[in-house]
Amino acid sequence: MPSDTGTTLYLPSEDFSQVAGTDLSTGLVIEDNVGNQYVWIEVPRTVSVYPTAGTEITAGADGKFTEEQYTTIEEDLHTYTTYVVNYTDTWYSEEQTGLTKSEYNNLKQTMLQSVYENGGFWIGRYEAGIATNRTSYVPINDSSAIPTSKENQYPYTYIYCSEAQTLADKVNSGDYTSSLMFGVQWDLVLKYLETKGATEDELDSNSTSWGNYLDSTYNITNTLAKYSLEYGASWLNAPYNKKSSEPVLLTTGASSTFSKQNIYDIAGNVFEWTLEYTDRPNNPCTLRGGGYSYNGSSDPANYGGAFGTTYAYDDGRFSRVTLLKCLKSKIM
Repeated sequence: MPSDTGTTLYLPSEDFSQVAGTDLSTGLVIEDNVGNQYVWIEVPRTVSVYPTAGTEITAGADGKFTEEQYTTIEEDLHTYTTYVVNYTDTWYSEEQTGLTKSEYNNLKQTMLQSVYENGGFWIGRYEAGIATNRTSYVPINDSSAIPTSKENQYPYTYIYCSEAQTLADKVNSGDYTSSLMFGVQWDLVLKYLETKGATEDELDSNSTSWGNYLDSTYNITNTLAKYSLEYGASWLNAPYNKKSSEPVLLTTGASSTFSKQNIYDIAGNVFEWTLEYTDRPNNPCTLRGGGYSYNGSSDPANYGGAFGTTYAYDDGRFSRVTLLKCLKSKIM
């Protein structure tokens, strides 16, 4: 299935299929064999996106680009997005990322090459979820803790930033790589939404109208959704009509009100860890996107906050997963 810029889309593996009724104009969604869903974020391989790197980079005999090529691709992508928080995709520590410096740099190069060669990347349609609500910090040490990208799940809570990447890596299988998003990917999601009609103001200044925030109002009619008036300690079944300013936590994908291009809760509901470094040694970890107990004007979709490596309170959330390196998968 070629995109409107001529890019050919790939499924991450044979376990994925296109979700009926979705397309590139409204948000293309794929689903794996256990129901996890992902949305395509197009990053056109054009001269306007890559004025310095160009559009003709090819991998060497080792299957990789050169260090200079990776650098120019990253610089071009940051220029293209314009939604750049003043943090960087650089390694600080294993406590920050869950990765060694070498692992981090290799993953970053995999991401940059995959975005460039594929003309985009897949991200979780929903915030990372879990079937059983977490109400306190418990170390992640078994396979049942693998996150999902499904609607009507409890948001994955009480996760250190280093654990978030470890969990994201567990989602992978076959020929693709799964990971947290790097900061440039978060910015590229916002740029993609802008190209599809979202305004810079609602992405960068005030996301109250389309996110679950303290000051937003909405009516949840999805009877499979749940809401919490106690910061996730207990939950009630929807429907729910929010008429005033109050903190209300929702399960994943609770309402299409919070969706753009089939991506839910990029703004509000829960903050999301990324692999950015804040340049603050005491608070090196980054949370993006705003949360339900804050206003949409103070913490819009482009918000980035700095937190410590042991921050795992209920707003210290896990993030949605991104899928990369899909070159050997079947063509859609």
